[in-house]
Amino acid sequence: MDDKLFINLKILSKLQKNGRLCRSSDGIIALENGTFYEPIKRFVTSDSRKQTVFEVNSIINETIKAMENIVNSKYSNKLFCKSNEYYKNCVNLSLILNELKLAKNGIDNLKFTYKSDINIGSQLDILIVKIDTTIKDMSHKLTFFQNYLPDHLKAELLEEQRKLEPHYNMTVSNEHNTPNVEEPVVILENKVYQQVLDEIENTPEWGDNFIADDDDSTSPLDITDI
Repeated sequence: MDDKLFINLKILSKLQKNGRLCRSSDGIIALENGTFYEPIKRFVTSDSRKQTVFEVNSIINETIKAMENIVNSKYSNKLFCKSNEYYKNCVNLSLILNELKLAKNGIDNLKFTYKSDINIGSQLDILIVKIDTTIKDMSHKLTFFQNYLPDHLKAELLEEQRKLEPHYNMTVSNEHNTPNVEEPVVILENKVYQQVLDEIENTPEWGDNFIADDDDSTSPLDITDI
């Protein structure tokens, strides 16, 4: 997987409600830091919501192409199922799928940022449908590929997928010590992942006490959303 593509998907996954993206530099996008001069900077550099949608579309199209290259590789043929190349293809496809799912969360938040713009919202809706269709299709293909792996490699891949499975940061902010959802993250350490699961299981009725995010927060001053 190309490093720039991986970084861009990571950055997309970090995009919060009312957050914005900056024009890419050397093929890598960036999150705005929220300073007062950002609207002026967008005007000077000709950044706009249209440019943002273009950048996001490009990243998603590149991601889909990367997955298609893996699926169409000769080493993805079941005749090579015992080879290292076949296993690597399964690992890479699984990794990209995971990053795409997380990036979709950021795109949902971007849609919230531009909720007053029907045209931009519609374009993002179409992109989200495209992502959902791709995730469904590639997940089926990954399952097909996994079925032909030797048992020990299949077990290794399933373990790697479990480590990469997204969950939520938890904070405690009420008298019942109930965890509240903040932001989806990827945990790479199995020990940490299991610890979070144990905490959830040992907390009575934790799902009924989430504190919802404030959807009415105002967005930063924007004088140049063109």
